Amino acid sequence: RPQRPLGGRPAAAAVPAVLPTFQKGDMVRHKAFGQGMILSVQKMGGDALVEIAFDNVGTKRLMLKSAAAHMEKI
Repeated sequence: RPQRPLGGRPAAAAVPAVLPTFQKGDMVRHKAFGQGMILSVQKMGGDALVEIAFDNVGTKRLMLKSAAAHMEKI
């Protein structure tokens, strides 16, 4: 049985560290803001500004590198 890193997810293939792959239209669940849909993704240097319409808290603009640690695609 192959070993998995903590968290129970399979280890990612050896790829350079890149931005998480969130794109316009993706449905996401954020730990603090709940469920929403990505309205736009604007690349900014080594990061990206994402605009997300959340069901309960309205539209938020977040920097993807920090936001990605707190949300997942659904």
